[in-house]
Amino acid sequence: MAKTAVYNGPFVLADFDGPGTDTEWSYKKNDQYWDKNTVKLDEVKVNVVKESPTALNLFQDGQTDDIKLTGELAQQMANDPAFVSQKEASTQYMELNQRDENSPFRNANLRKAIAYSIDRKALVDSVLGDGSIEPNGLVPANVAKDPSGNKDFTKEAGSNIGFDKKKAKEYWEKAKKELGITTLKMDILTSDADISKKTVEFVQGAIQDTLEGIKVTVSPVPFSVRLDRSNKGDFSTAIGGWSADYADPSSFLDLFESTNSYNRGRYNNPEYDKYIEAASTTNVTDPEKRWDDMVNAEKTIMDDMGVIPLYQKAEAHLRSAKVKDVAVHPAGAKYDYKWAYISE
Repeated sequence: MAKTAVYNGPFVLADFDGPGTDTEWSYKKNDQYWDKNTVKLDEVKVNVVKESPTALNLFQDGQTDDIKLTGELAQQMANDPAFVSQKEASTQYMELNQRDENSPFRNANLRKAIAYSIDRKALVDSVLGDGSIEPNGLVPANVAKDPSGNKDFTKEAGSNIGFDKKKAKEYWEKAKKELGITTLKMDILTSDADISKKTVEFVQGAIQDTLEGIKVTVSPVPFSVRLDRSNKGDFSTAIGGWSADYADPSSFLDLFESTNSYNRGRYNNPEYDKYIEAASTTNVTDPEKRWDDMVNAEKTIMDDMGVIPLYQKAEAHLRSAKVKDVAVHPAGAKYDYKWAYISE
């Protein structure tokens, strides 16, 4: 609870009732902070607005100083002087429920067919429009460089998961033969925020248009419901994502070790587990070997298409010119208001 939490940062959380339910809270200046004289803001007020048009109206009326835009509005406002696009160490992906031994999603060819049916460039350009980019794999770009500091992780480990209708159909034909099916019904669980609904509708259309015989339904639900159902395994497929807690590939790769609770689809590959374990134990003090373990883990899960990356996330904002020196971090805590101030 926010009332009983201990804080050592420049702000403390106030008036927060709980994740997924509260729509208004604030960050208030921490008078006990060691460097409190540097902190210029007394309070940062937060309001949850699910619809981009409503947020835009509030911004243009001067009722708020910073908003997030998605989809068409992000594209329309891209040339506004207040427009800011912030790339994040965050990958949005589709998990396929492989918990049951009879699950069709245990079939690698089916997973690959679905992956190749999705035009990620069209998704980021035409649907998102917020600066998000096509992913190279599970681990996003600009999270970590190799021990020599010269090469980004995605350059060494990234795979080609692009849009390819021919490959998608070929893998679907293989999957049908191996599974003994001619049709398949699948549902995609997602959050009910505006951009989540647009994303899932795009993915639904892409799969159905490319893979004849697959019928896709969608289930947009409140974030808290999506999280609860995902944790319980109550889904066919689900769109979610992860933002790096720290700037290292393990922040993403560890998620899909077979016993990790965040591995909600229960992807299971002993070879993948071997690399993850070695990176965190045997080779943890050897930067070169640990790097190789993580590269091999990324290649393994992408060769399996154990999880299907959709895009590397960015956020499009309109931020008032009077708001100065907001620090934005791609990994970890996203914003730091310690140095921020309002220039009237």
